[in-house]
This record gives sequence, structure tokens and C-alpha cells, in this order.
Amino acid sequence: MHTIGVSVEFDSAHRLFPYEGKCSNIHGHRYKLEVAFVGDTSSNAMVIDFGVVKDGLKRIIEEKLDHKLILSIADPIKDALATYDVSMLLLPDSPTAESLVSYIHLLLSKEFLSYWPEIKISYIRLYETPTCYAEI
Repeated sequence: MHTIGVSVEFDSAHRLFPYEGKCSNIHGHRYKLEVAFVGDTSSNAMVIDFGVVKDGLKRIIEEKLDHKLILSIADPIKDALATYDVSMLLLPDSPTAESLVSYIHLLLSKEFLSYWPEIKISYIRLYETPTCYAEI
């Protein structure tokens, strides 16, 4: 078994709702996403091609997360912002690092594991700041 990993960065804004504290205000982060896969090497001596992983991650990040305002579907501010054609991602829960990493896990499972059932996601780590992360 081998583990391979890739990291990417993206920018998004969010606000926690319901929440009392400074993070209830809209604010942004430079997120860092680390993803690791584990599996046996194939006949080409790879678990999975780094290029395939990077391309898949880039597509997911650009389509779903990069430069989006990430809100809870229950957040009342979403309706007012929708009139301004704001690019939003609505999550079923408050958009904490934990909720985001769970959402990313769902996306990555669909993107990679359906095509490469012989590999597994070892971990997904999402840094909200350089020193704070959530992992699944």
C-alpha cells in the first residue's frame, strides 16, 4: 500500500449561521486543501496519476468552491444577496470547516472513487487558516 497526496489552495467567503461571534459576519479565507489517497500501485507503478488528481481537484474547486460565498441554506441573508447575482454555495449546515470538509469528501468520492474503486481516500484536510484545520 502506498499513499499519495496533493494540495491546492482557493479563496472563498462565508459566515457562520446560526452563530454568535465575529464569524457571524461575512469574511474570507485562503483555504488550503490536502487530499491523500491510499492503494496498491498498478502496472504503471502508480496508485493514481498525480495529473488526474490535480485536474479533478482543480475542476471541483473552480466549479464549486473558488470565489464563492458559502452559506447555510437556512441563512436569511441568502435571499437578499441572490438579487445581486452573488455566486453562492448553500450547505445544509452552517459552513464551518467541518461542514466544508464533509462536502468536499462527498464531491471527491463521486469524482474519484467511482472511477477507481481500488483506491481509498486516506484523508481530506481543509485548512481555514495556516494553523486551523478540519479533517475527515
